[in-house]
Amino acid sequence: MIRSRMEFWQQHIINQDTTMEDTGMTLEFPFFELSPAAKAFSTVPNREELLEKCPKDVDPRFIELARKIQCGEVSFDLPIRAASQKEADQKLEYLTTLAEDYNFKAEDKWRVMGWLLSMMVDVEDIKP
Repeated sequence: MIRSRMEFWQQHIINQDTTMEDTGMTLEFPFFELSPAAKAFSTVPNREELLEKCPKDVDPRFIELARKIQCGEVSFDLPIRAASQKEADQKLEYLTTLAEDYNFKAEDKWRVMGWLLSMMVDVEDIKP
């Protein structure tokens, strides 16, 4: 039984997500192809898996960058490591959706975002 609207939408979003095999996308864990509903409601469907697999010792420079991005203190203008522009756009879209997902505690969100950023950008490109 669904107890709230949020639970309804979370269930709907999870059920609507397509797999990479369905779409031919190349995103690999921890990144996840988002459905239109997940984007619209800023919900990352693989949240629990992210929290479980995210290392506890993420580089503090990436965590601080994540915090600044999530709080709107900086815009994201770093080159993204990706095989194609489409993949780079999808990774950035995933990171942005994660930044707007209110189902995370702030510290957990920044740690996970920092972990994702460590796979997306080179630490040398981060400006103080």
